[in-house]
Amino acid sequence: MDKGVVNRLTSSFLIAFDEYGKEERQVLDLGLNLKSFAKKVHVADFVRFIAPGESANTVFDEYNHSQGAKGRHVRKHWEYSMECFNVIKEYVSTYPEILDGIAANMKHKKGMNGIYDLYPKFNKADKTEAIEKVKAIAKWIEDLPSSKLPFVEMGFDTLDQSLIKRLQEHSDFVADTYDSVRLQCPKNMQIEAMFLYQEMYPYWFSPYAVQNTVNDFKVGNRVMNLNSTLRQFIPFAARGTVVGKTEDYILVVFDEQFLHGNTIYGHCDNYRGARVLPIFLMNLTKSFAMMIRENKNNHGMIKAF
Repeated sequence: MDKGVVNRLTSSFLIAFDEYGKEERQVLDLGLNLKSFAKKVHVADFVRFIAPGESANTVFDEYNHSQGAKGRHVRKHWEYSMECFNVIKEYVSTYPEILDGIAANMKHKKGMNGIYDLYPKFNKADKTEAIEKVKAIAKWIEDLPSSKLPFVEMGFDTLDQSLIKRLQEHSDFVADTYDSVRLQCPKNMQIEAMFLYQEMYPYWFSPYAVQNTVNDFKVGNRVMNLNSTLRQFIPFAARGTVVGKTEDYILVVFDEQFLHGNTIYGHCDNYRGARVLPIFLMNLTKSFAMMIRENKNNHGMIKAF
């Protein structure tokens, strides 16, 4: 494919035409609409946006990384999963004319394309046939499973749904068998006083002098919520597991359901997921690890929180 064709194919490709019997000009989008850089959104598990310095740069998974780059990317770029690749492959094999149409569009740099840009060999007598072909393509895109998925904000990167499901099942197992679980961890834990009073002060006040950032958390970290005063209510001291992040938020699956919880765009059970600002989370995994390092006499191992 020519340079930039995949980018246009997975975003928006507008076709405008006049149809007999309709007063207004008709516009159909023949792009897969899996991402939009202008709106800063994309469809999770199909594409993701990678910026320099982000953790995903060093992870080689089912997305199409450049193995020769060894995780070092010099500029921001989009990555496409195998699910996305398969959809593109089916699209161009079913409707090969879309490639020629996009290539011509990129050469002339049109924002809106006419129906003859997609079918240059058709004449006015064939206009009705061309319109039916365009409508068939739009219907095919509309019926794709990816077209029914919600957009997520740019930078959204999370564990696979199957892994999140296993985390939830383990959390439920621990809750159901709590009385028989033997925790080998410190009996007492000292935390800084600012954590207790954190939700009583605005974000610019002294308890936030040292603020957590997104990069301070890793997938699998156990965390505790420290602010229950926001419009999206999360109970104070609610505990959960980090399963992903966006550019500004930490994605957490909490151990228990709460009223304002969500599914993190279909990645977990309802009422258990949430996007949380990192300044409102205490990293329990990091805190316990620091305690063990500081207390050399503590020979216990942390197996669960």
